[in-house]
This record gives sequence, C-alpha cells and structure tokens, in this order.
Amino acid sequence: MNLQDRNRNEMKLVKKILLAFAGLIVVLLMAAGIVYRVYVWTPVPQSVEGWLTQSPHFSCGLGLYKEGNWYGFIDKDGKTVIAPQFAAVAPFSENLAECWQDGKFGYIDVHGKWAIAAAFDWTTRFSEGFAGVNIGGVWKPGGNCAEGGKWGFIDTTGKFLKEPQYDSVRRFSEGLAPFERAGKFGFLNTKGEESIPAIYDDALSFSDGLAVIKKGGHLFSNEGKCGFVNAAGDVVITPQFDFAGDFVKGLAPVRKNGKFGYIDKTGTVVIPFQYDRAYSFSEDLALIGRKSGSNSGDDVGFIDRTGTLIIPLQYRRAYSFHEGLAFVWTKTGAAVIDTTGKEVLAHHFELWSNFDSGIAWVGEQTPDRGFFEGYIDRRGRRLKFWTKRDNEWRGVLNK
Repeated sequence: MNLQDRNRNEMKLVKKILLAFAGLIVVLLMAAGIVYRVYVWTPVPQSVEGWLTQSPHFSCGLGLYKEGNWYGFIDKDGKTVIAPQFAAVAPFSENLAECWQDGKFGYIDVHGKWAIAAAFDWTTRFSEGFAGVNIGGVWKPGGNCAEGGKWGFIDTTGKFLKEPQYDSVRRFSEGLAPFERAGKFGFLNTKGEESIPAIYDDALSFSDGLAVIKKGGHLFSNEGKCGFVNAAGDVVITPQFDFAGDFVKGLAPVRKNGKFGYIDKTGTVVIPFQYDRAYSFSEDLALIGRKSGSNSGDDVGFIDRTGTLIIPLQYRRAYSFHEGLAFVWTKTGAAVIDTTGKEVLAHHFELWSNFDSGIAWVGEQTPDRGFFEGYIDRRGRRLKFWTKRDNEWRGVLNK
C-alpha cells in the first residue's frame, strides 16, 4: 500500500468516526430532551398543502398549526401535543389524520405516529371507520385531487375494504358510501358489497335515512333532476328538482324554477319555494337568502322549521349554526351570533370555521405583518396564531 492510499483510508476512517460521534451526540441530546427530533423538509405542492390544511378546525381535541415549514397539533389550552414535524397534514377524523410524505399520503394517529404508511396517491378523511384512497392518480398544479387512478376504501388498520377500482368515491354515512364507475354512481356497504347499483349520474352520502340522487346531469349542473333514495335503493322521491340538499330531521332544501323551498320525506312542499339560497337545517335553524337588488349579493338570515323568519335577512354572508353559534358578516365586519340573533362576539377576522369543541379557526389580515391564522374560544380568547406570509412562528396564548 502506497502512502497516498494509506492517507485516503485514514481519511475515510476519520469520517466514519466523526459521523458515529455526531450521531451519538444527537441521540444523547434527544434523550435529554434538548433536541426533540431531526427532520428533513422537502417541498410540498401548494395544492396538496392547501387541500389538507384548508379547514384547520379542532377535532379529537386537537388543532393543527404551523411553525416554520412544519405542522403540529395543540390542545384546547394552546399547549403543543404533537410537535411540528409534518410537511402537510389534515385535521383529525376518528383519531386519524391524512398526512403527506415524499409524494404519498398516509395517516398518523393522535400521538403523531404513523398508523398507516404513506403509500397512496390521494386520500380522504375517515368516516364510520373507512376512508377513500387513490392509487395511480397524478397530482396536477391547481387541482384539489389526484387525476386518474382508481379509488377504493381502507379501514382504520389500513386493510382494504374494497380494492381501488372506482373513478371516485364519497364518504361513508349511515353504512353506505357513493362510488362512481364509468360516469354512473351507486352505493357500497360496509361489507364491501355494491348494495345499490351504479345507475345514477350523481349521488350524495346518506343523511337522515335518504340520499340525494340525480338523473341526467351532475349535481351542480343545470341539466337533469334530483330525487331521493332510501338505504334499500328504492326511489322514494321521484327526481323532479333542479337541486336538492340533505335531509335533517325530516326536512330538505330543494330548488325548482330558480327558487328554493323545503320538502318533507314524502316529497310534500312544507316551506314554499321563495328563496334564492337555502341550506339544510342545523340546530333547528336554516340559513336562507334573497337577492338584495344590489351588487353585494344576497341578504341572508335564518328560519325555523315552520318557515318563520327568526333572524332577519340582514347579513351579507353567514355560516350555519354549530354548537349554538354562527359566524355572520355585516357591512361593517364579522361577528358571532347565538340562536336568538344576539351578537356575542365582534371581530375583524376575515375567515372563520365553525366552532368545534368550543374552538374555532380564524384568519386575519394585518397591515404590517401579513395574513395570520389561529384559534379563538367561545369568549374570543386567542390561542396560538401564526403567519402565512413568512411562516414565522408568532404564537402566544393570550389569557
């Protein structure tokens, strides 16, 4: 062995010793709690991050937030429960959260551990113990789902209920989930059986024992008519409406000749067609709207189950009630009202989500520091906030 080879071997040995020593130091620091974990960040497609984090509400007692490039989770006191370590992750559903890693989707548990490995090209949130997964789809900029590929369902262990074979799927509800094959929709049961054949041009998940189906066009198109089927697949309300929403406690919003009203489960109109906008009931109140005659859009308010106007048509925009509260927008700004219409919180936030377990996600634009998002409780107390402009962590718990 000549001197040059000897020197080269000695340098390799020194590098190995230094790497081993560095690894030992990291392990010791992690054991001491000084270094929590080492992460390597890879760029996340904007649509992927936006899709997963689009509604960062509290669920399963946890709310996601962002620190630098990483997402983690806090509890209702603003305390970090799962350290920021994920490049893109969704809110929890049934104790599992969709998570993106190196171009694939999987699921983490409420401890931040991988429960189902990232092996799918797109996923949906769990509902009634099952989630839709896509294999073979391709993400494209500006999209909100993988294009192409096939969809199936997995259970909470990652085992397939139905191998990927559908063009699209929707969530399980009341034991059934819509699926699409060759442009037609049917329903799959929790045994993996196609219990209602694929004969409809569109279909929604079941609610209150019935599901919206459409013949002659997609749900939001101007073609075709909507009706309802029961869990046995029987058409109980003949397709006759231009649009239909979910039944809740026996009433559903439907549109005919450009106006909305409400029907019961026999198809009888119980609240006449008179609204330009109408939504399903939530906590016995329904959000409705009429054109305001100006360029500002509809004026919206709330009716009860008899059609009586309980909260006047005085808002520019509003959300349905959840946990006794609803977000509304007036000409002067945003506010939170109770079911009597009383304003209980007034804020300058521009974006909101519904309250969940007493916590709501909000977003605000500041003139000097950009756009911030974070959480408030029912009293308006701020939990952790962070900025989207530079992703710099600015979170504080303001008691």
